[in-house]
Amino acid sequence: MRLLFYLFLFLVIGCGENNNDTQAAQLSGGCKITTIVGGKSCGTSRGPVAFLVMFNKRGDAIGFCSGSFITKNRIITAAHCVDGSAKVKIISGDYISHSVRIIKHPKYKSKFKKSNELGVEAHDVAVIYVANPIDTEPFPILASSYVSPNQTIRVMGYGLFDNKNFDFSSPEKNLRGAKMRVSWVDNYFFYSTYEASNAAACIGDSGGPAIGYNNLNIPGIVGITHAVYAPVDENGIPICSDEDVISIFIPLASPNILNFILKHAPEAKII
Repeated sequence: MRLLFYLFLFLVIGCGENNNDTQAAQLSGGCKITTIVGGKSCGTSRGPVAFLVMFNKRGDAIGFCSGSFITKNRIITAAHCVDGSAKVKIISGDYISHSVRIIKHPKYKSKFKKSNELGVEAHDVAVIYVANPIDTEPFPILASSYVSPNQTIRVMGYGLFDNKNFDFSSPEKNLRGAKMRVSWVDNYFFYSTYEASNAAACIGDSGGPAIGYNNLNIPGIVGITHAVYAPVDENGIPICSDEDVISIFIPLASPNILNFILKHAPEAKII
């Protein structure tokens, strides 16, 4: 039996080092290509992919996710990542800041009422206003074309990278990236199977970017990681390397999603 998992992971953190080569790898959507589950380390330098730690009103850390700078002071991530969050700590290499405002898509349903046959949430996106601008090039949004079956994307995130192993002492150093192939698309999402890509998103990768390239070979975000459909082990942990795993992504070219993002990040570059 497969279950749907929103890839939000509980945790706590530290900070990273600087490395211009890694920053360039993030901007190219590359990260030396290995796994998220099935990908490679992206290093620990400052870049447009951010490690997000969520805090409740009492100041307790309640979990973490991934996100992307689309301007120097705006981040996009999955809305379910910031459910119940009063504040978000943001880390990218030696850069550390915090949220000053968190806006979820107005049609997002935090109880995850069914949006389609998989019962997943089609408006699972949020924009985080950041206190201090980051000194690195943000990702553009690739909205000139829709994601299509068999398209190669590059997915990045700070989540589990072989089902269970994770560096809880320095989780902000766990950024990894993988090439994945789009298996199919529908009116709400695009999907990649582990069988097609030998890679999958996993817990902690929610909100991270899926990178595509336009006809000039310029990289841009085509989607954000939403969830995985996966079997579970005896402890209820998703087995993200199972050949039946399906990684699910929110397409940013969808007018409902893109208009919401641009309302709160009008300076975001569209390619």
